[in-house]
Amino acid sequence: MKYAPNLRRHIFAGFLLSFLILGGSLVVIQRDIVRDYLIQALPKQYTVVGNNIIKDLNTRLMIAEVTATSVVNAARVMPKEAALFRQFLPALLNQQGYEFLIAGGGYWPEPKEFDPAVERHSFFWGRQPDGQLKYFDDYNLPEGNGYHREEWYVPARYGTDRKCYWSRSYVDPYSGQPMVTCTIPSLVGGKFVGVSTVDFKLEGLGELMEAAIGGVGGYGFIVDRNNKFIYHPDEAGTLQGGNPEDPAAKEKIDAAVYVERVPEFAAYRDVLDGINKDIVQQYETQKDRNRTDRAQLPDQPRRSESDFRSSCRLRGHQRGGG
Repeated sequence: MKYAPNLRRHIFAGFLLSFLILGGSLVVIQRDIVRDYLIQALPKQYTVVGNNIIKDLNTRLMIAEVTATSVVNAARVMPKEAALFRQFLPALLNQQGYEFLIAGGGYWPEPKEFDPAVERHSFFWGRQPDGQLKYFDDYNLPEGNGYHREEWYVPARYGTDRKCYWSRSYVDPYSGQPMVTCTIPSLVGGKFVGVSTVDFKLEGLGELMEAAIGGVGGYGFIVDRNNKFIYHPDEAGTLQGGNPEDPAAKEKIDAAVYVERVPEFAAYRDVLDGINKDIVQQYETQKDRNRTDRAQLPDQPRRSESDFRSSCRLRGHQRGGG
């Protein structure tokens, strides 16, 4: 049977049109499937990346906790001889392979606890540019309020356990490096006799974040327990600013202040505020369960300063972005 040329052309055009429609439909279906898969998969990827970052951070923080615990344990059993403390404690602070993380530390007895005739008798070492630890006696000078009234010392005195209390992040005025302090209380027979500290460097976190997030896009940031930035890719935008010669100019701002500069950050600030409220609520619930009849002393730190949070660790917070 023979078809007219026009009919053959119409049949061919019909087949071609059907093929194009079918092919277009497959492309649309495939695109929608891939899009839906990516929408579902990306949050999981961000979660995995965030968890990996937090795991890495916790590993670093554990080094500081272990070091501070070693110092406090040694101080508890060593004879109260200053020469022995100066000889042995630096070796505990010099954890081999982790010198780049530990900026310094030491042992800080309660007033007149180490020597009844001496009110301030701390043993503190700071790491020098050449990597060596140097002993400093500055905190024992009679001027000032005394180290036992410092923000990193007071909360440890009232802690209910021997876990590390993490200070607010700060910029070291000598090195200009961001750091935090891990404080562990020393108890002898249930009596508080002092604390050990380790100053922990926060440098290098930017590289850690960028390497972890580079594969999925977006950006990440890290805040301390007061929602003060430790790392944010907008480095200049999260600094206090001002006179570059003033160490305070290198201090970071918190999330609330950053929202005043970048209103789009408000959603993240709200999430961080929610995390803080959850932490405080968890502590209050636990405190109610373990309530004791201890009186709250007058010089106990204000709740707005420390909140006695049981999770004083640094928090890593990661979100995807454009």
